[in-house]
Amino acid sequence: MISLPFQFNTNFGYGAYDKTQEVINIQPVIPINLSPDWNLITRTIVPVISQPQLTPDGERTFGLGDTTASAFLSPAHSGKFIWGVGPAFLLPTATDQDLGTGKWGAGPTAVGLIMDGPWVYGALINNIWSFAGDPAGRTPTR
Repeated sequence: MISLPFQFNTNFGYGAYDKTQEVINIQPVIPINLSPDWNLITRTIVPVISQPQLTPDGERTFGLGDTTASAFLSPAHSGKFIWGVGPAFLLPTATDQDLGTGKWGAGPTAVGLIMDGPWVYGALINNIWSFAGDPAGRTPTR
């Protein structure tokens, strides 16, 4: 089943001027059948950000943040417990220097879910290390 969740986040007291930041994470999840025994499940997070001013003479910034893409190798047949492991990647897709890191990154990710009737319990963990990009961590203004 392909899913397309949208996650809305409001961050109050953001930045030096205690303003409000709004983030919509677009998170498509696409399973791909690799064999009768294994699936590859992709999950991408594309943040759309409305960022308050960060400097006294700055303005609110709107655009895309950095994209995180994950791929989980998971058994095709599982019971109540579903798991997957694989890589996670950070892609410097921010449309403004205030919305991203300007760095490429990669690392491991894992997910575990328990399906119990109408309830789903789970955890998703990852760690991403930067390996290329602007040493100062700033995305070039486009």
